[in-house]
Amino acid sequence: MSRRDRGGDPLLGRKVQIFFAGAALALIGIGVDSSLLVGLAIFILAAGMFIRFLSGKDPHSQEEGPMEEEDDVVLQERQEGP
Repeated sequence: MSRRDRGGDPLLGRKVQIFFAGAALALIGIGVDSSLLVGLAIFILAAGMFIRFLSGKDPHSQEEGPMEEEDDVVLQERQEGP
């Protein structure tokens, strides 16, 4: 199932903002050799990763589409026999 079929991600903009903020903070922390800033950046990136669970729907859920329904019909016909 493609992303287009499932609909857009309402939190995509927020995820991108968090990613860029974390990446920029990590680069700054590396540049100034600050383990505190790098650790904070890792925390921010991890928080952005866990935002996916806030939407309430599992992006990997397997909803039956047209192909699965056709497979079920073929399987039933095979089980019934000729």
